[in-house]
Amino acid sequence: MATILRNHVQSIHEKALEMAGFDPARLARVREATLNGIDNDRCHGVSMIVASHGKLF
Repeated sequence: MATILRNHVQSIHEKALEMAGFDPARLARVREATLNGIDNDRCHGVSMIVASHGKLF
């Protein structure tokens, strides 16, 4: 999953997320909802940290 906002790119490897127990499809829905909110001036952006058992992804 990758997000590009104003020349900033954040990449998360889906396999690593799955191995940590996260659902990539659910995170993709969060991404789409966030981008929709930005496009419709409902929010300015989001910062999200994905971590499990002290390991950041």
